[in-house]
Amino acid sequence: MEYFTFLPNEIRLIGNATGKTRLRFAVLLKFYQYQVRFPLQNQEIPEAIINYIVKQLKLKSEIFDQYNWSGRTLVFHRVQIRDFFGFREGTEKERLKWSKNKGTYY
Repeated sequence: MEYFTFLPNEIRLIGNATGKTRLRFAVLLKFYQYQVRFPLQNQEIPEAIINYIVKQLKLKSEIFDQYNWSGRTLVFHRVQIRDFFGFREGTEKERLKWSKNKGTYY
């Protein structure tokens, strides 16, 4: 569970959100930090982890089930989290260059 314990700078980042937005942002943050990807659906996140995060943030776990796994809020959260960790999505040009060069490493 140590991977899902929030540090002070993470609490400050999460502090901008409230209620269910706060919980889903926090879960996305820690999931991304641990898996280096975002979950596609809430079933990917074990209930024990949700409960651990809920305790730290003093929230109710039921609000996590209300999370919409699509939409602008999710996109915005992902951008914020990537920025926090110093990542960004690659461009199509970068993907093409990567796939072209991929075979040269073998």
